[in-house]
Amino acid sequence: TERWSMTIPHPSYLVTLVAGEFKVAEKEWDGLPLQFLAEPRYAQWIEPLFAKTPDILEFFSNVTQVRYPYPKYSQACVDNFPWGGMENISATTLTPLALTDERGRRDTDSGGLLAHEAAHQWFGDLLTCKDWSHIWLNEGFATYMTLLYLEKTDGLDAFRIGMRDAQDRYVEKDRGAGRRPTVTSLWRDPEDLMDEHAYAGAAARLNLLRFILGDGVFQDGLRAYVAANAGRSVVTADFQRAMEKVSGRGLDTFFQQWFYGRGYPEFDLDWSFDADEETIRIEVRQVQGNADGTPAVFQVPVEIVVRDEGGTVSHRVDLRKRREVFEFPVAGRPIYVRFDHGSWIPKEVTWRNRGVRELLAIAHEDDDVTGRREAVRALGERAGTLYAQRKLDEVETIVAELVDRLTRDSSKAVRAAAAEALGKAASLEARERLLTAASRDEEASVREACLDALTAFGVSPDLAAAGRSAFDEGYSWRTMAAGAGLVASAAPNEAYAYLTEKLFIDSPHDVLRGYLLTRIGELENAGVDEQLRRWANDESSDPTARAAAIRALGKRPRDRVANHRFVLRFLEDDSFAVRAAAVDVLADYGGGDARRALREYYPLARSSQERRRIERALSSPGLVGS
Repeated sequence: TERWSMTIPHPSYLVTLVAGEFKVAEKEWDGLPLQFLAEPRYAQWIEPLFAKTPDILEFFSNVTQVRYPYPKYSQACVDNFPWGGMENISATTLTPLALTDERGRRDTDSGGLLAHEAAHQWFGDLLTCKDWSHIWLNEGFATYMTLLYLEKTDGLDAFRIGMRDAQDRYVEKDRGAGRRPTVTSLWRDPEDLMDEHAYAGAAARLNLLRFILGDGVFQDGLRAYVAANAGRSVVTADFQRAMEKVSGRGLDTFFQQWFYGRGYPEFDLDWSFDADEETIRIEVRQVQGNADGTPAVFQVPVEIVVRDEGGTVSHRVDLRKRREVFEFPVAGRPIYVRFDHGSWIPKEVTWRNRGVRELLAIAHEDDDVTGRREAVRALGERAGTLYAQRKLDEVETIVAELVDRLTRDSSKAVRAAAAEALGKAASLEARERLLTAASRDEEASVREACLDALTAFGVSPDLAAAGRSAFDEGYSWRTMAAGAGLVASAAPNEAYAYLTEKLFIDSPHDVLRGYLLTRIGELENAGVDEQLRRWANDESSDPTARAAAIRALGKRPRDRVANHRFVLRFLEDDSFAVRAAAVDVLADYGGGDARRALREYYPLARSSQERRRIERALSSPGLVGS
């Protein structure tokens, strides 16, 4: 008889039991037993995946000033697990997709997933939200702590890119019907709240509060919040109270606007130079609509950086009005202006008159990595426009800077953005530099971006050869897929035979097969539909590949009725990934058979995401079950 006991109070929803045949690896951190479990077939990948666990636990213990609170910590990878992870008390459950070989680890670092779930042992387990309306206290903190750990391991640039990407994910979702407050009691299923508002959006708000209060005060406030509420259920007011007590500041406006209110600021910006007065005039307008309850004015500080002939000067100003104008002395005409240096504010920004010269300067020398990446992306768009206008001298000026960023920037995110931008320039220099970086950059993501960008250069024997070389080198699974994609675009007559031949190569979770099936689905060959159906039906393949085949089949322009009828069977599949793919394909199709099948499946749907997807496909929740 086995008995388990937990002496520390904890939420009942965090209790789990995982049973199966597992390979168990054991370690220890500061006297604490650690266990890592996975199916025996994944045994060789267990140690590399979980190697960072001791460092993660130590980091979070230091940040919170509360040592990991439970008598052991285990992490188990479970087959057919429908999420990335679940923070069960002292026993995290994970998707087996996190387990992979060296090629896979070059594509994706699962350390972020491990850190997120470990952070929940404090934020979500030791302190848990009192009800689902405050779920951001679990998910937002776990997301933010993960980014703080990224800053510790990979540096400030990696943190800023991760935070900016989180802001962008949130902004993308917080539009139209998707707009809602971070704290809300309006939901049909608790899972409806497990979205980017609770994760990325809340993490971005925590980072903004850090900017407002300063690093030291924010850290002290976080520690006070944990110390005061360990072992308790919490609401947003508990966190506000702790931060106010430590900072000595009233934070009602901040919490009302950013947590209880809706939306984010949308800025329209412009600057002008007065040579006689030697001043710069910066106009800041907040243009977000407020009919849906979004604040007409977000009251927030912002850092504005001005680069002039004398150097770089930072100005921190408070935004309090819908339209404001700030004037600063400058040494000659400014070279560039950066608004929100460090990307602290979740926002959308439009510059009215930002020229190529200013973008070139930002891309070349801004010490904020998010500014460099933003400028590089904008330069790519300008290069494409100028090329279409046959302004080739200006294109070459842009290409020179993009090549410099591709070959010299310290950030892989900027290098990848430069590769993507060069694909829009359509110049011989861009082509040659992309070819070089595609085989030499140390980061798989940059190589992949280069190979993808090269597909813009059309049919070419030497590009097809480069694609085959990238595939054969096998630097990572995604670079192999990108190499195959380059072959398909550069040698279209050979694409179908080449891609189908490679389908039989084994890879962890059949990820390569999934990538290739997606590429095959984009071809016009007569045998594509049959090939996709075959792999969708192949239960010996991993659900990752089968789901890719189903999604690709759903996009095929030929035999749409037959293809969608074929997909109906997968609503009954054992794999959540396969079922989810079938739901998406049928929902997009919307034909009579698909609608009937989705109505019948609706009561059996395993997640709120599936239910909402079906409801949207049927136009109205009232149609479901009718």
